[in-house]
Amino acid sequence: MSYKTNTDKANMTIDIDHLLNEVKVAVESPVNQSHKDISNQELLVGLENVAWTEIFGFDMNQYYQDPLLHLEIQLRQKLYYWEHFQDDRFMTEDISVSVGYYFEYTLFGMSVIHQPNGVPIIQNNSEFAKTRNLRLLKPHNFHTSGQMPQLLSLYEGVSKICDGRIPVGISSWMRGGLDIAIELLGYENFVQETVEHPQFIHDLMRIITDERIKWFEEYHWFLGSKPCPTMIADDWLNAPFITPDMFSEFVLPYYLKLESYHGGISYLHSCGNQAPFHHDLLKLKTLGCFEINQWMNLEESLRNIPLEKFLHIQIKNVNVLLNTEEELIANVRNIVNSCRSRRYIIVADGLQRLHDNFNDDLLRIKNFIRLAREVLVERRKDDTR
Repeated sequence: MSYKTNTDKANMTIDIDHLLNEVKVAVESPVNQSHKDISNQELLVGLENVAWTEIFGFDMNQYYQDPLLHLEIQLRQKLYYWEHFQDDRFMTEDISVSVGYYFEYTLFGMSVIHQPNGVPIIQNNSEFAKTRNLRLLKPHNFHTSGQMPQLLSLYEGVSKICDGRIPVGISSWMRGGLDIAIELLGYENFVQETVEHPQFIHDLMRIITDERIKWFEEYHWFLGSKPCPTMIADDWLNAPFITPDMFSEFVLPYYLKLESYHGGISYLHSCGNQAPFHHDLLKLKTLGCFEINQWMNLEESLRNIPLEKFLHIQIKNVNVLLNTEEELIANVRNIVNSCRSRRYIIVADGLQRLHDNFNDDLLRIKNFIRLAREVLVERRKDDTR
C-alpha cells in the first residue's frame, strides 16, 4: 500500500472516503483492539514532523492552513503506522486539528512560523519582552488571539469535510508555565529574576497558569466537553538549568493549581533530566505515569519512583537510527531486566531522517521493533519458567 499526497481537491472527497474506510477497518481489527488495554502495550515508535514531510512530500505550512490536506495527512499517518510499524500503537478514528506544537506562545504576543519541513521558528517581538511590564500581558481571547483564528478555522473546515463520520477535536494547550515564562523572558533573564525579583516570577507564573485555565474553560465550552486530567509539556524542566529549589518555589505550586482544576495531571514531558525533581513531582498525587527520557539515568529514576507508578521509558532516537543490533539489544535488555517488577512501555519517538536515503532510517526503525520484540518475548519466557 503506497500513500501519496493528493493535491487535486476535485478528487479529494473520493480519497477521503476511501481513507476513512481503511482507517475504520484497521481500528476495528482484533490486533488494534488488543492494544486498547494499556497493559498489553509494551513498545511504541513515533515519527517527527520532518519525517512525515519526507514520506508524503507536503509543505507543513499548507498542512496548517488547508483542512483537506490536514485531514488527508492525518488519515495517511494512521495507516502508515499501521502498515509499516508493528508496535503497540492503539489507533483511533478521531482527528485532532493542530497548528503546531507551540501555538500557546502566540497567545502571549509571540509568533511561531514553520519551515516547509515543519521545523518551528519561535520569535519574540512582544512589548513585554522589551519592558518586562506585566501589564502588557493582556488576557487572551479564545477566538481572536494569536493562532486561534487559524486553529478554529481549520477545525471548522475539517469538521465540515468529515460531516459527523468521525470525531474531530482541537489539540489542547500543552505548554507549561515554565516554558512560556522562559520563552517570554529568555533563559538568563528568567534565572536572574528568580534571584532578584522572585515575586515578579510568581506573578508571571500565576498569569500564565490563569490564562491556561481560562483557555480550557473556553475550550470545553466550545467542544461541549468537561475538564479532565491533562498533560503538561515543560521542555525547560531540565536539571541543572532549573534547580530543585527553583522548581519547588516557582513551578510546583502552579502544577498543583492545574492539577486541581483539571482533576489530575496524567503525564509530564520535558526535554531534559527530571530526576532531581522526582521528590516534588510525587506531590502531584494524580501523576500516575512518569517519563524516563533519554537524558535521565534509568537506575536513579527507578530508585526515586514508587513501584505503583507506570513508566514511559524512552530510547534515544539517534540510538535507534545509528546503533548496532548488539547495542540496541543490550539497551532494551537493560530496560526489561531493570523493570521486572514494574509496569512500563518502551518508547522510541521523535524519529526522523539521519541517512542520505530516508528508506535506510525506516528500515532501521522496523529492525529496532523486531529486535525489541525478541527481547520482550525472551523476558516473558523467562518470567514463566
